Amino acid sequence: MVTAQKCSPMQLDNRREVLENGAVNHAQGCRQIVKDEEFCHSQGYRCGTELILGVNPIVSISRLILALDQELNVTSCSGPKLTGDTILLCASAVCHKLTSVDVSWTAATNKGIMALAQASSCLSRLLVNGCQLTDESINILIKKHKISLKELEVFGCHELSAHCLSYMAQECPNLQILNIGRIPNITTTCLIQMVTSLKNLTVLNLSGLNAVHDRVVHHIVRQCPKLDRLSFSSCPQMTDVSLFEIGTYLPTIRHLDVSGCKKVTDTGVQALAMSCHKLQYLDLSSTATSKMGICLLAIYCNQSLECVKLSFCKEITEDTIKKLCKNCKRLKLVHLYGCHSIHDLKAIQDVNKQVKLHHDLPLSAVTNRGR
Repeated sequence: MVTAQKCSPMQLDNRREVLENGAVNHAQGCRQIVKDEEFCHSQGYRCGTELILGVNPIVSISRLILALDQELNVTSCSGPKLTGDTILLCASAVCHKLTSVDVSWTAATNKGIMALAQASSCLSRLLVNGCQLTDESINILIKKHKISLKELEVFGCHELSAHCLSYMAQECPNLQILNIGRIPNITTTCLIQMVTSLKNLTVLNLSGLNAVHDRVVHHIVRQCPKLDRLSFSSCPQMTDVSLFEIGTYLPTIRHLDVSGCKKVTDTGVQALAMSCHKLQYLDLSSTATSKMGICLLAIYCNQSLECVKLSFCKEITEDTIKKLCKNCKRLKLVHLYGCHSIHDLKAIQDVNKQVKLHHDLPLSAVTNRGR
């Protein structure tokens, strides 16, 4: 089956190969998407997903890139003929006006990133999460694009050093969005140096960093007053003290993720609830939060909360979730995975029909048959 759809800017999210005639059509304002499992197997790609790019990927990619204006988004692509470097080398050769590039999880390396950085005239956004980069490519990126760069995501780029990231922060004063989660070489000193230079940050992801503890959070919230979105997921050294700091210095924060921070309790949640009345998204999964903390959120954040994640919070009760759903009129999503003390999801759903409950509870909890 062949279908056509409009495509601007070009995105290849979770795609595999683009057929050559599809690439030609893209230059005319659309692309053809072919669903053909037999072809997929013959080319060595995983089946069951849409196929983009063709038997001759270099020719196909070049034609696609000629249709680009300023944005290239190619994420989670795989297969023997398609890698992040293949895309980036072609883009570097024929398209010098790119300002936004996402090649996350495409196995891109220094070779592709350095070619892109040298060829592009003004990069403002680069997402290379999970790619195989070293300091060399980041240094070249900074040398040419340190003024224009506003968003950088290098989550899981394990080879990057603390020295390189400190240098990046000093040289990129206009950076607004930064994701440096899961980079094991980052130190406490590095983080403190970075936030001292990055006064314009609005989004910061430090997920999975052992170097994050209360003293670091103290510096972050004082040095970066524009922060609107913070992720400290799986930062084991964080405690309630950090939530007090956030409540004190970032009262307008809208998005906070402290999932997996085992030392976060109702005391810290209380500090957030009493101060952060614009909070829309809060992930407390796998923390020590209990019914008291959730009740405080229902009382003090009921005008703003839209998504609350409470998976694997062992002390959560049905009555607590009912109160949260009843009070928070803008609430749309609640995560309850692993909350096995809850037995009647239907009763919770009846309190607020617009709330979606994501869970792994048995059918009896959904239908109330077990009661």
